[in-house]
Amino acid sequence: KELWVNGYLVEKGYARVFPTKSNPEKAEDLLTFENKAIATKTGLWADGSAPVASPEQTEQLIGHVAVIEGRVYKEASVRGNLYLNFGKDWKNDFTVMISPAMRKELSHKGINTTGFGGELIRVRGYLRSYNGPFLELMHPDHLQIIKDVTSPPLPPLQDSPEIPTINLNP
Repeated sequence: KELWVNGYLVEKGYARVFPTKSNPEKAEDLLTFENKAIATKTGLWADGSAPVASPEQTEQLIGHVAVIEGRVYKEASVRGNLYLNFGKDWKNDFTVMISPAMRKELSHKGINTTGFGGELIRVRGYLRSYNGPFLELMHPDHLQIIKDVTSPPLPPLQDSPEIPTINLNP
């Protein structure tokens, strides 16, 4: 019997998913495995060493790849870029930027790129500091709209060793 190592690692909660443009065909399968591992608190997701961070926790994660889940407070479009703000103060609170090209890619996947206000979403990517914690969406699979609005509160971050991330590059 063949074993898909990446799928196994993500399903068992031993790694996070980070889809790339060079190998997108298995991203949805891996994200499904990861969502299940998160929901069942399996592996890294069980002990808080790789939590899904809240927007309020992103300041601590600047300079790292992270998975963040929260409700979009407000959206704004500036020069074609869409900004998803997760707090009242866009100059300090967590923000996700979606470029015009990425908006087009999301649209091709059937994701409406307007009307995010109030939506519960999960994003992943590299956090940097730009008017507060900032993430530029780099791949359409780095954004997930969460349908389960009964998500439990997110646990606090804990100091932990580097978390393995599955990069889909061959």
